[in-house]
Amino acid sequence: MQLLSDNSAPKVLEDFKKLSGLHIEKVKLQLTEQLTLILSKVLLAAIIFVMIVAAVIFLTIACAQWLKGIMNPIVAYSIVAVFYMVVAAIVFMFRRQWIIDPIARFLSRIILDPPSPHRQSHTASNTPSALTNRTQSNL
Repeated sequence: MQLLSDNSAPKVLEDFKKLSGLHIEKVKLQLTEQLTLILSKVLLAAIIFVMIVAAVIFLTIACAQWLKGIMNPIVAYSIVAVFYMVVAAIVFMFRRQWIIDPIARFLSRIILDPPSPHRQSHTASNTPSALTNRTQSNL
């Protein structure tokens, strides 16, 4: 008894090509989604960072001007400089806990974790899994 007829081999090959094409499309969509999330959060963080830096610069100038009214201007600016050197040293000492680990967790959460059901509910008809399910049902 023959398991595959002569006509079924090309059909299986065609279905395999469609399925592999869909898997490639799914990977492309997932990569696009992950890159969009990463870039949008990086851009938001950069904008917030610039605004905080501007505010800190103005606060530093105000603090130095206030100290300048109380003491010698050189001492006032030196106090502000020493404050920033101490802050930089503290940030350097805790860089792993405050900078490296949160970035690693953020990237691993986006890249390694599967998409949450909440994100899929908004675009359920266009997600890679929905596309794959629709195509598999058509096979």
